[in-house]
Amino acid sequence: MAEEAKQAGEMLSVDSMLAAASAETGLHDFGDETFREAMTRFVDAHHGLSELGVMAVKADIHRILVNRLRFAEDLKRHPEILDEDVSDPIVILGMPRTGTTKLQRLMSADPDVQRLEYWRVLNPARMPASDAVQPDPRIAMAQQSIEMIKQLMPDWMKSHSQDVHEADEEVYLQIFSFKCVMNFMSRPVPNYQAWLRTQSMNDSYGYMKQMIQYLQWQDGGKRGRPWIMKSPVHMGEMDLLLKYFPKAALVFTHRNLHDVIPSMCSLLEKPWRLHLDHVNKHAVGLACLADWGTEMRQHMKLRNSMGSRLNILDVQYEQVKDDSMKVVRQIYQHAGRELTLQREQAMRTWESSHPQHVAGKPDYQLEDFGISHADIDSYFREYQHRFGA
Repeated sequence: MAEEAKQAGEMLSVDSMLAAASAETGLHDFGDETFREAMTRFVDAHHGLSELGVMAVKADIHRILVNRLRFAEDLKRHPEILDEDVSDPIVILGMPRTGTTKLQRLMSADPDVQRLEYWRVLNPARMPASDAVQPDPRIAMAQQSIEMIKQLMPDWMKSHSQDVHEADEEVYLQIFSFKCVMNFMSRPVPNYQAWLRTQSMNDSYGYMKQMIQYLQWQDGGKRGRPWIMKSPVHMGEMDLLLKYFPKAALVFTHRNLHDVIPSMCSLLEKPWRLHLDHVNKHAVGLACLADWGTEMRQHMKLRNSMGSRLNILDVQYEQVKDDSMKVVRQIYQHAGRELTLQREQAMRTWESSHPQHVAGKPDYQLEDFGISHADIDSYFREYQHRFGA
């Protein structure tokens, strides 16, 4: 065991991973150097990983570093990237498992918006000579990633379907700063988590904005198209979200938390099993309650402190599920955007071809994760009192 731990430590060496990324690309500038402390904290916090877990973490970090290098190089050659206007996205917030993914993908079917397609957020940086190659080689890389997910986490698609050309969360872009709460929600890294909770996420949001500007520049500029964004991690950082996207139209989805929490536990258990040889379901349940309870408390503080300055539309999960186009009309009106017949028809076409649970329905019970309905009420009391969720 001692030898295995030593090998794992060597495989997750910060210096060796930085060197490997530079060796692959021939580049050495990783951009804003503030990422290095966060990367070191993240790497050093990994303990008790399985052999597969070490390989997965190493591969993820290598992908992040390679993209940082290529992005920094493109910024040097094309400083006009940072002139791109990305100020007015439609951003869907809300707890996970509350219909956020469906809303994002439904509205992303609008032909006149910008989509955070999986292949783009997984590898946002252009590859050498990629402009001359069609299809873009990053598409094949994303397909390989999805096939790997299916192989290593066969039940993942039951909880969160993924496709190369479907929209996904901008949290993938935030991870490139090494400052992102998803880094500790997908596996237990308590030392990194404790450190991150004391840090401002300002540079993380700044870097994410730059990456969205980069993607927009690659796609020929804004041309009147707003981005459709979605991530539950923005719940507790709405002030920073609006700092970098000041004209954003915010949408918050609500669902009964007694349905949300067990579903979230079931989802989180899957990447935990990928990274660890042994997973205690009760630990997953406690982490889910603590992590999302913290995010929700911060969200409620922001709701209270920002008051009328916070322009946010609240919608119910049942509405998204039963009459999604009615919800979209409300969102477009909230965002000052016209829902033309062409746009609505494109969304209806998408919805008809993407029924819920097409990959199967996950099987779980709240009790599996060692938490009770009373626990949920305790962690989310203020939110439930205000929204009845």
